[in-house]
Amino acid sequence: MARMIDASDPGKAARVAPPTARARIEPLPLGWLVTAAAIGCVAVCALLASADLALQVGARPLDLACAGAGMAVLLLYLLRDAVDGWRRALHETVTHAALFTLFCLTGAVAAYPVAAGGGGYVDAALVRADAMLGFHWPVWYVFVASHHWAQTLGRAAYLSIFVTPALLIGQFARTRRTAEARRFLAAFWTAAVLTLAIARALPVRGPLASMTAARLPYVPVSGLFQAELPPRLRLHELHQVDLMALHGLVGAPSFHTASAVLYVAVGWRCRRLRWPILALNSAMLLATPVEGTHYLVDMLMGAGVALVALALVDAVIRWRVPARARWRSAAPGPSMP
Repeated sequence: MARMIDASDPGKAARVAPPTARARIEPLPLGWLVTAAAIGCVAVCALLASADLALQVGARPLDLACAGAGMAVLLLYLLRDAVDGWRRALHETVTHAALFTLFCLTGAVAAYPVAAGGGGYVDAALVRADAMLGFHWPVWYVFVASHHWAQTLGRAAYLSIFVTPALLIGQFARTRRTAEARRFLAAFWTAAVLTLAIARALPVRGPLASMTAARLPYVPVSGLFQAELPPRLRLHELHQVDLMALHGLVGAPSFHTASAVLYVAVGWRCRRLRWPILALNSAMLLATPVEGTHYLVDMLMGAGVALVALALVDAVIRWRVPARARWRSAAPGPSMP
């Protein structure tokens, strides 16, 4: 027998709606994501000012960036009325890709003033925690440094962090899954904010810095920037952040790990992309300890950040369903004759 729903309680009706109804939940408003991007830009400007830093952009890169932004704006204007077909998919792809790019850029720039304001390093505690877990970073590093194939595959896997988002954004646009795309973007932005907040409290030099006494047989993608740049930022020896030469300065939590976990969690709902995304990001996780110079504890924290970010975004999405129902039921209806 069909389950009866009390129509007088719109919130309850939304909570017990069948799965097909839940699948049609309206996406997060685009304005919310745009507002998040704007807040991020303002926050980055404030952080840069507080750390006595300024952005440095070369003439040619700036021209290319302006040309790319102009083309994106032109495409969005030309496709503003698209409601179906490839035009709608292209409009949605450009919109969401632009937001994702802005989230990435503001997060990478924000890492510099965050690193400039950190306190004492916590590497010793993280090394002890890794030892308790049975993980010894030097052993992992020596294995990679001794095998050229591991270096090549590791670099490729570590640098693939932007491949999965392109696949997800394109697939969601093609299949008209706007709600899934915006859920992903909101979770990514939330994970970036949480990562930067925690990194401010847990500054690290990274495990590679402990091996500088001898000549390094292999220099990973992240190099020693995590150990060398923050001290210079704190001493105000650096006053500019070069947009064309941004380096990852966040050690704990690992944002590569947070991204990989988030990509797999979101991509699991895409039947065609599920296994390729899992394989690609599993490889990225295996490469992260050495190529990202991360402790295992960094990665565990990054996984936790991704799960918390998804939980927060899903809580907001669930809240919107009964809230919108309450607002609609409270809205005055047409007057009766």
